[in-house]
Order: sequence, then structure tokens, then C-alpha cells
Amino acid sequence: MSKERIYKGKSLDTFPDTYTVLDIETTGFDPSNDKILEIGALKVFNGNIVEEFEHLIYCEAVPPYISSLTGITPDILKSAPPLEHVLGEFLDFAEDFTIVGHNVHFDINFIYDKCLMHLNEYFQNNFVDTLRISRRSNIPCDNYKLETLCSYFGFVNPRAHRALDDCYATNFCYQRFMEDDSLFKEPDYTALANVESGTFYFSGKQCLYHGSFKISDEQIEKLLQLSGARHRSIYTQTVDIVILSQRSYDNYIKNNEGYFSCSEVLSENDFYKIFNLPLEVCQSSKSGSKKRESLKVSDIRPQCDCFDTSHPLFGQSCVFTGQLSIPRKEAMQIVVDHGGFCTSSVTKKTNFLIVGSFEYESRLRGDKSSKIIKAEESILKGQNIQIVPEQAFWDMVNDA
Repeated sequence: MSKERIYKGKSLDTFPDTYTVLDIETTGFDPSNDKILEIGALKVFNGNIVEEFEHLIYCEAVPPYISSLTGITPDILKSAPPLEHVLGEFLDFAEDFTIVGHNVHFDINFIYDKCLMHLNEYFQNNFVDTLRISRRSNIPCDNYKLETLCSYFGFVNPRAHRALDDCYATNFCYQRFMEDDSLFKEPDYTALANVESGTFYFSGKQCLYHGSFKISDEQIEKLLQLSGARHRSIYTQTVDIVILSQRSYDNYIKNNEGYFSCSEVLSENDFYKIFNLPLEVCQSSKSGSKKRESLKVSDIRPQCDCFDTSHPLFGQSCVFTGQLSIPRKEAMQIVVDHGGFCTSSVTKKTNFLIVGSFEYESRLRGDKSSKIIKAEESILKGQNIQIVPEQAFWDMVNDA
């Protein structure tokens, strides 16, 4: 289960203009077993960068794929100072400023645990996460990696995966979010919609919609109103069309439910297509997969229909490997209840490979399963996948 960090700072939903940007490079994702290789930081006062912090940290061994990703090798670190020395300097640099970072829970958890371990001090700074901010925005990106945001905002990061350079990239993106309110406004889909097509389908019909949709309730109701439909909030046998969120629709079809047997049932994607809207929601029921995997995964269905779209597991494809502290089915249930998906093998669509503690420790010793090897190869090719130990998985579940 998640390690309790009782004095950890609070996650803020604000945009302070005085703060410290933080990024670290590590040998892996587990603060208990992995090492910090580099700490980078920027001190920002009233929106202006006033000071830099950049330190490599001594470490005897660096996993080859980490060296390939960052360019940090054991030879570079031979003359670097020890972690406790750099941590002390960083705490003096950061003061009590709010920390800004991308996927900042990762950095904060490492700093918190290492400060407690080496300095017997608590790292208590509050923090703002640009990853969470980006997930709440309306920017049209397939993912919210720092590299993706930099590309969208037109920022060139010459040394991605180096701490200080990533701090500059994070700060640039953070300030774009802070300055542009339009990045958080929902597009006016009623202006984009083909209302004539919607009128042909819905005019005069009693319509009910149910579930958590990609667009707001207000815009769904406005589209129905413009197309001449009569919106109903309670289902009766007189309702002509029921529109279900994609997840509700997938579960409705899987379970062969007949609750709406007196009505036509449309999926969320069907609704968008009728209005010719450039929207699509990934379906949770996959076709064409191996029968064994399909049976395994289809047993895990969301127990709710409303999701926090800014949660780090929402919309993410997860694979589990190794022995976990709880039954794997329960772990998969947690993923889908946060709006994620589970599969049994690493593919190009995998976002997280979650590794049981024993297998993760074996990986550190060089004993790697085929899933871990494939994931590391995918990372080097630029795939948006992270190899995380079970402890880090619980941190994601509980920290968001």
C-alpha cells in the first residue's frame, strides 16, 4: 500500500507567480530502491527567473536504458557530490516556495523520502502539478508528456530528460497556462456542430442522456434543443432515444442489458457523429484481442460512471507484472474505477507497466522479465510508457 507521508505539502489548484520549479533524474520510479542522479531547479519571483540550481549526484551504477535516455553515465557521476550534500543545498535554495513540476508527485515523493532518510528532515513545500493542469485544459494533444506540451507551445528543449533543461521547459508551459485563460474554456461545440444533421435525427424525439460525457451537460442539452429534441431527465417508456456515455454504453452492450428496450440506444460516439463533431471517446471493449486476455479483462468493469479526468490513471492503459500485495484483479479494478484500462501485455498503447515489488527489485539486479525488457526498449524509442513499482502505483492512486 501507499507509504504515508504525513508532512507532505498540499497540492494547490492555483497559479502562484513566485515559486520554485523542480525536476529530478533518477535510476527508476521507486524512492525506496532507486537513486536520484540529478536535481535541477529554478527560482521564479513575480514571474521572472532569478536563480538556477543544478547538481549531479554520485551514484555507482546507472541502468543502461536510463543512460541512453538522459546521457548520464557512471563516469560522469564519479566526481559528483553525495546526495545528502546536494539535498541540503536544494532545501536552502527552495526555501518555503511553492514547488512547480511536471508529474510533480514523483519528484516530491523522492525528495521527501530522501530528505527523511539522509537528513532526518521533512520536505513540506506545497506544490503545483503542470501535468494535472494540462489534463484540465482543452489543448488537443494525444498525451500530456512534457515533450508533447513543449511541441504544442513551440518551446525547443535542447536536452530533454536533463533536470535543469526540463525545469525551463516546465516553467515555459506553466506560464503559458497561467497567462491564457482560453486554454481552460470548453470549445463551443454548438458552433461546430452540423445542427441540420442533428435535426434530421432528433427533431420531435424525447431524448435522455446518461453518464459522464466528454463535453459538458450544458452543451449536450443545447445541441438537443437546437435540433428540436425534447430533453427528458427521467427514463420512461415514452422516451424515444437514450444516449449513453461511451463507458455506460460499452457496459450496457457487454451485459446484454434490456433496461432501455423500449427506446433506441445511442453511444456517446454515435451522438458526436450525428452532429459531425470532431470528437471520439476510446471504447473500453476491445475487439480482435486474444480470447484469454479478453475474458480476463472483460471481467473488470467500472463500478462508477463519473471519473476525475485529471487523475493520472484516467484514460491510461496499464499492464501488471509480478506478485502484488493484493490480488491482481483488485488492482485492475482500481485502475478501471479511475477511468483507466488494463491489458495483459505491453503494446504501443501501454502507458504504465506496474511491477510487483519483488520483480522490481530483481530488475535492479539485472534480472528482467520479457515485459520489462520490452517496456525499456519502448521508452528508448520515445513511447509514452513508464515502468513503476507497486509502491509508486499506490502513490499515483492516493496522491492525485
